[in-house]
Amino acid sequence: GSNGNRDRVGNAFLATEDVTGHLYASFLIGIEPSDGVSERFLTAYLRSERVQSLISAATAGSTGLKNLSLEWLRSLSVDIPPLDEQARIAAVLDSIDAAIEKTEAVIEATERLRSALLAELLTRGVPGWHTEWKQVPGIGTIPACWEVVRLGEVAGIRYGLGQPPKDNGGDVVPMIRATNIKHGRIVREDLLFVGRGGIPESKQPFLESGEIVVVRSGAYTGDSALISAEWAGAVAGYDLIVSPSKSVDSMLLSQYLLGSAVQSYFGTQRDRSAQPHLNAHELAETLIPLPPGEEQAVIARALNETQRASNANSPVSDRLRQLKAAVAAALLSGRVRVGDRP
Repeated sequence: GSNGNRDRVGNAFLATEDVTGHLYASFLIGIEPSDGVSERFLTAYLRSERVQSLISAATAGSTGLKNLSLEWLRSLSVDIPPLDEQARIAAVLDSIDAAIEKTEAVIEATERLRSALLAELLTRGVPGWHTEWKQVPGIGTIPACWEVVRLGEVAGIRYGLGQPPKDNGGDVVPMIRATNIKHGRIVREDLLFVGRGGIPESKQPFLESGEIVVVRSGAYTGDSALISAEWAGAVAGYDLIVSPSKSVDSMLLSQYLLGSAVQSYFGTQRDRSAQPHLNAHELAETLIPLPPGEEQAVIARALNETQRASNANSPVSDRLRQLKAAVAAALLSGRVRVGDRP
């Protein structure tokens, strides 16, 4: 129903046997299909892009997110094909879902392996290079020869643009907001485009390749992403921009910011307030372990290789999701009919 979370409003879950009899909270809405309506078909219908767009429009408010109205949901028009065709439509969409799940399982397994390697490299260094260690509060055990610095000592930090400009004149560029940053990646979902003409000259929100954008408020405070050449020139929204100096590798620094020790610190920022907020000073004070330059280069190469391996299946997953959206739109609108034969 809402609870103020734009990423969750409109999500539809088909109750399986393992949750039968469970209670559901006040921000959830229960739907029981009538006779002649397949629950799998109705779930797919509610998840379709058309219905999700209608829900987004119905819950958009002038100052924030509105709850999904029960009256609005009851009045939602649903196109109902014959029951046997509903089953065939659901079977087609379920088969694509199965392919997506298998692909994402591979991605998840690769990510687990990558995370284990990252934890080893970012805390223990290159295997075989170290024999002496030191304990650093808030970071843990690291090689004795590594420095410990504050982020502000090895990187410049500035604020993003904030409010999108009203004047959208000039060249159009993408604006990266908190909703576009998820677990170290920038996603195109709900991407906003703004005109350069509306951006004050005093602001410096444009991103360069090798910089890192950090979410500074909301539920995802502390999440971050490294800016690649693809996103160079984009505008940062309500975010902090970290610009690494020549003394630290940008890939290495981005992984430190995503690491468990730093995220634990950011977690305290989230827990201390209902409206968590991270400012430039707090980010600058974050402690970062810093290997010597030669070891940084070796670790960065390993990180790049694991990043490529981790990302290899992401385009496949994205294409499957695009395929499902296109197939669902065709089947659920009746533009394409599913016959008796596959």
